[in-house]
Amino acid sequence: MAACEEEVAATTAANLDAADQDPFPKEAVDGAAAKGKNFWYIGLAMSNGSIAAYAEGATAAAEALGATMTVFDGKGTPGTMAQGIQNAIAARADGIILGSTGTEAVAEAVRNAESAGIPVLDGLNGVPAEPLAEGVAMQVSPDFTEVARMQVNWVLNEYGCDGTHVLSLASPNGPPSQAFAAAVDDEMSRLCPSCKNTLVEVPVGDVPTKLTPAVQTALQRDPGVKAVLSPSDPFVPFVQQAIAATGSDAGILGHNGTQIQAAIEGQVPLVADAVYAPPVVVGWFLVDGMLRGLQDGTYSGAIPEVLKDESNWGTDPDLFALVPTYAEYPDAFKKLWGVN
Repeated sequence: MAACEEEVAATTAANLDAADQDPFPKEAVDGAAAKGKNFWYIGLAMSNGSIAAYAEGATAAAEALGATMTVFDGKGTPGTMAQGIQNAIAARADGIILGSTGTEAVAEAVRNAESAGIPVLDGLNGVPAEPLAEGVAMQVSPDFTEVARMQVNWVLNEYGCDGTHVLSLASPNGPPSQAFAAAVDDEMSRLCPSCKNTLVEVPVGDVPTKLTPAVQTALQRDPGVKAVLSPSDPFVPFVQQAIAATGSDAGILGHNGTQIQAAIEGQVPLVADAVYAPPVVVGWFLVDGMLRGLQDGTYSGAIPEVLKDESNWGTDPDLFALVPTYAEYPDAFKKLWGVN
């Protein structure tokens, strides 16, 4: 137990300090390779503010490279997203970025793009450590397994390495959340064999109606749960409702920073959150991944994460305030690409 406590304390301290580190890729890449290219960004649903911001950032990044970016709204349906890929193929696109679009839902269209010689980048949907999906040439995403490890270490540092019980959340049709839940299990087992992780699974489409009762049932079965570990902040309000209904004192650990304002205002029991780049900056990371894939034939990269809790999230929930190292992101990427 002493070894566990020492490791989780050191790891958590390092994760909390990561916000001061340079988050940009370390290797330069020749931006000239993209000049004059016609890229397509196919977003899951442009009505989602974050996805629209990803597209905005990707468009600005393409312009900085002397390329164009055609944005297509997938409207949240696999058929429409597949049609967007087919439109990009017909337009002889030089590369396709799928923004938050699960490749399994558009697998045939992705294979068609590959057959047409058009590289496809899977954005924000995978686990960088895992093999690329069929037909996919590049991948850029937060590393959900790293998020899981950050959360587990924080929990054990806070609540101890002796019998701590947590819930972890996942969706059976959400591969990143499945990777997250598996990593929670692995890290808990490695660090604290006496600790317990109970998995609560709800399909993505059922989260608004079924996540609260599922978490509520789990909390009623074990009132001693210390924390609920979530792969995504949009789950947090539904977990909060379950905690309130049961009178549990469990804390919530989230991912992507969008619930930190509610935590600062005391509206949700969020105790820690893994945060990556602001959405507009994510768009630049996606174009950077496309550029690196064009150069090397394939690419898989992670968008860095930092850990935030009450000790370092301050009073301003704006993502640029939470991760100030992104403030000069256009100049940082242009320097990497060798463009003005």
